[in-house]
Amino acid sequence: MSSKLLHSLKWSTLGELVSKVVPPLFFIVTARLLTPQDFGIVATSAMVVAFASIFWEAGLSKALIQNQEYDIQKMSNIVFYTNLILSLIAYFILFLLSDSIANFFHDERVADVIKVSGLSLVIGALMSVQTALLQKNFEFKKIFYSRFVGTIVPGVVSVVMAWLGYGYWSLVWGGIASLVLQVLIIWYLSSWRPTLTYDWAIAKSMFHFSKWVLLSAILSWFFIWGDIFVLGLFFTSHELGLYRTGNYFVGAVIGLVTAPVVPVMYSYFSKIQNDKESVKEVLLFSSKVVSFFVLPMGVAIYI
Repeated sequence: MSSKLLHSLKWSTLGELVSKVVPPLFFIVTARLLTPQDFGIVATSAMVVAFASIFWEAGLSKALIQNQEYDIQKMSNIVFYTNLILSLIAYFILFLLSDSIANFFHDERVADVIKVSGLSLVIGALMSVQTALLQKNFEFKKIFYSRFVGTIVPGVVSVVMAWLGYGYWSLVWGGIASLVLQVLIIWYLSSWRPTLTYDWAIAKSMFHFSKWVLLSAILSWFFIWGDIFVLGLFFTSHELGLYRTGNYFVGAVIGLVTAPVVPVMYSYFSKIQNDKESVKEVLLFSSKVVSFFVLPMGVAIYI
């Protein structure tokens, strides 16, 4: 398992490097073509959509990876159909509330952006099972291909649209293009396909597990987006865009270390979950390794 773990970490790291290094390069170009106000509008929309995404995913993908007991096909069907239905409901609610949300943040342009960027909820639901299964089976090489194409092409789309004068819409449609491409690639690389079955008994057990993941995701949202939410109430889109630009840079740099490790280690911990001593040892070791890189990087960024 150790060689498989290292192999998975390699491809997960490559995938995160692509998704964390390449976008900032496009970001530098778009930052020259767009205004801080454009970034502020998109940041507000992204914050709202990120909150809605917590509820359609509901932690079921994590339950699928963690499972060592039930039939994979039955669980995958539950995750696929539940996520798809919840994502449609979440998007419908966002669509109805978009004008009220825009008024809340004192910028009517946010409403139209939410209506379009909210489509990412449904698109993301279409690949949630395949991505979870690839992670579960440590097939991070296939995920890398998806993320690579899903990063390069949309970046080009955003830059071209920004150059043509589409403003903040270039960022919105670039994000949508990224997800669409990732869905197409993931479906091509994954052998799993949904069947017309839904086991309510298994679903009940999965929901019992996922409620804790859901609570954790809500807390994570406040940690990641809480500052944007508060600042969005008191500052203009221009000021919010300036803050978000610096915030994005720090997150991208730190994410180079943390982002590749988390999905691989979760899959690995799920495999050894019954061996408490091994879980304790690996968790302590991985925390030390991540801290060894992250703490100096944080100090260097601050300096």
